[in-house]
Amino acid sequence: MKRLFPAIVILITLSLLGIIYIQMSWIKNAALIKKEELRQKLVEATDAIREQLVHGSGNGLTVLSTHTDSDDSPWQMLANRFNSQIPVSQKFTADEISAVIHQVFEKKGLHTPYEFAVISNLSMFPSYLVRSPHIIQTIQDTLHNIQCLIQLSDAAGFIPSAETLVITIPVTQVSIARSMGWMITGSILFTLIIITAFALTIYALIRQKKISEIKSDFINNISHELKTPLATINLALDTICNEKILSDPQKIKPLASVIKEESQKMYKHIETVLESSALDRHELELNLQPHDIHQLIQQTLNSFALQFQSRQAEVHTALEASSSLVLTDQNHFIHMLSNLIDNALKYSKGKPFIDIRTRNHSHHQLILSIADKGVGMNKQTVKHIFEKFYRAHSGNLHDVKGFGLGLSYVKSIVDAHGWKIKVESALGKGTKFEIVCTLADEISSNH
Repeated sequence: MKRLFPAIVILITLSLLGIIYIQMSWIKNAALIKKEELRQKLVEATDAIREQLVHGSGNGLTVLSTHTDSDDSPWQMLANRFNSQIPVSQKFTADEISAVIHQVFEKKGLHTPYEFAVISNLSMFPSYLVRSPHIIQTIQDTLHNIQCLIQLSDAAGFIPSAETLVITIPVTQVSIARSMGWMITGSILFTLIIITAFALTIYALIRQKKISEIKSDFINNISHELKTPLATINLALDTICNEKILSDPQKIKPLASVIKEESQKMYKHIETVLESSALDRHELELNLQPHDIHQLIQQTLNSFALQFQSRQAEVHTALEASSSLVLTDQNHFIHMLSNLIDNALKYSKGKPFIDIRTRNHSHHQLILSIADKGVGMNKQTVKHIFEKFYRAHSGNLHDVKGFGLGLSYVKSIVDAHGWKIKVESALGKGTKFEIVCTLADEISSNH
């Protein structure tokens, strides 16, 4: 997995970059095609515009000839010849020329703004005979406009062209993008979908990798935790089987005590794993009864008496809450508090210091705090301590045992009661847990 994961990430990243590059190239080529298509439509429209202006009349845009195949009478041909000899700038006003261009553009599907001018071919410098307001600016801006020149003469070339019609239409990235709106939108949408799918795939791979590492650590931890008491039990049994020991019952008694103690350790480890499994399946059932939290705290501390003595721990209590009756499950509360005290012992160098306090917060809440002066945690570690199987780094301590289930269990029990838990910690200064409990009197009054 360690070798495969980077390869998968690299391949996915290269594929994603390749797809984005292809999409961008495709959009760029499509934009060029669209621009050329627009230019082609403009060229096709020029013949119809020239036909209207050269052979038409300016009297209300009356067209004397449409040049159909059947329209070949001598009188009509004479009218066409007469109309074509009159300069366009004299037959049409600017508004009439604009109307002709607009009509042809609509027929050709050119729905775009335009500017135009009729220029004299007889002068040395451009002479604008008829023009729209902004034609000069658009002629000068060749980067953002397409120009088309129309020689205003008879198609058969009976007379030389004295005038040229210039038509410009804007062609910008924005206008092309607008004309390709659905294609660009679809391309971006599907690219984003692919990016999201790749991101989710990488996230799933990272999460799977993390779970795999956690699983390996958990198996190693539980194997070590169960192997130690089993080895002790086997050693005690081998000693008991010795004939000299069997002949002296007084020597068997301490060995039996060792076997019992180690068996209880194994039972506790198995119970911890089973409780965690039950929490995952949401099968945890609390036997909620009113209990004095001070009594439960004292009962828990009594169970740690030997450990406090062996570690020479300094334990301070300040149970100052005047109202201390809470609705809780006795066994789970004691187990939860035991986990917090056990952590304070594990992550303390030298003689542990543990401070347990209670105080009332308003008339319906009690705050239980458990503080130590151990190795502490950084902010990053504090964010993850309630995650299952997560174990905080213990600095120079390498003998800290456990499965990483203790604080996850604490958080689950707190949530199951509807309480809240807060953590304050600093490296080298210790850790403080605060549990905000709801008093039994308040719960009863709400019901």
